[in-house]
Amino acid sequence: METVKASHPRQGAALSNGRLLSMKNGEIVLGFLPVAGFHRMAVNATAGKAAVDKALAEHFGRPVKLTVQDASPDDPRLGPSLAEQDAQTRATHEKNTDSKVRGHPAVRAVLKFLGGEIEHIQVYEPERPGAVPAADTPDDSA
Repeated sequence: METVKASHPRQGAALSNGRLLSMKNGEIVLGFLPVAGFHRMAVNATAGKAAVDKALAEHFGRPVKLTVQDASPDDPRLGPSLAEQDAQTRATHEKNTDSKVRGHPAVRAVLKFLGGEIEHIQVYEPERPGAVPAADTPDDSA
């Protein structure tokens, strides 16, 4: 996925909305739910297919056949797509960040002193793997 995204962001994003059904003997089979029809078309369009095939061949070091199928939401083989997993990870990170900010002693003290309240917290940076959690950083106020 990352190889395709690096050279062809649109097709990489479209691929991330598919669900891996199988991968064997030089063939990858992706299933797309009906709600992901736009993404399926982006992958299956002539230019999209050529870009994806080229990126997959470069990544695996040999030609790889990509087969795209319609998928049913009731199919027990289907897990969440990478796009859905990423969205869930972002939502969890934003919820955790919101809780940390609202519960931070400095923020609570300022709100108490000024008599204000937090209406909304916007997370501007994505979660960074390996970043030190805010609770583990030394407190400079001591």
